[in-house]
Amino acid sequence: MKLVLLPGMDGTGELFNPLLQYLQSDTTVLPLPERGEQSYTQIATAIAPRLPKQDYILLAESFSSGLVRYIVEQDDKHLLGVVIVSGFVSAPNRALLRLAKSLPLHILANMPGFDTVCRKYFLGEAATNDAIVMLKDVLKSVPPEVLKARMAAILDMPKETAFKCAIPCVCIVPTEDKLVDSSKTKELANTFSNVAISPISGPHFILQSNPLLAAKSVQCAMNYIHITAQQSRQLH
Repeated sequence: MKLVLLPGMDGTGELFNPLLQYLQSDTTVLPLPERGEQSYTQIATAIAPRLPKQDYILLAESFSSGLVRYIVEQDDKHLLGVVIVSGFVSAPNRALLRLAKSLPLHILANMPGFDTVCRKYFLGEAATNDAIVMLKDVLKSVPPEVLKARMAAILDMPKETAFKCAIPCVCIVPTEDKLVDSSKTKELANTFSNVAISPISGPHFILQSNPLLAAKSVQCAMNYIHITAQQSRQLH
């Protein structure tokens, strides 16, 4: 079963590298476009032609969870289901987003104490120096205006959405996530009627901080979606 991965705020897809070492699936990483508008509608429109012309499961990490509704609305017959990791359907932690938007991540990454911030909010207290360096390098590789525009896209998400979806969905929810609180999980459960919530021990960047455990959770999610999608097709 093909798995298509949409990255988080950086959009490069490079932060998936630790996870890809453990995934035993046919995977494709779709980096987000850095040119043009960075609204969710525009990004979804840009990546739509690059989606597979065969059955696939979509994994959307953090920022990219906001793309899911716009991809689903395109009624892609090949999309069997969605795995949402550290995700949301309305803006999480608006105060922190506004702070990060006013003080670009490039500047933050070079400030003393950023390693402590990484461990507290992003990668967990057990994060290695190598993991932190990887995160810093990826953030620095993305134009500051692009990161700023993506933060603005999250802030522009409606506080409440009428969007409802019956496509099979598994939400992998890190239990120590300090960027996305538990209320966002409830919103996801209210949005997707055919949903399974899969708690996993770890921080927001769970795919990077514990890739082996995360890979096992993703494989279980794919199995669940594959079986559920098959049952749905048999009924129809």
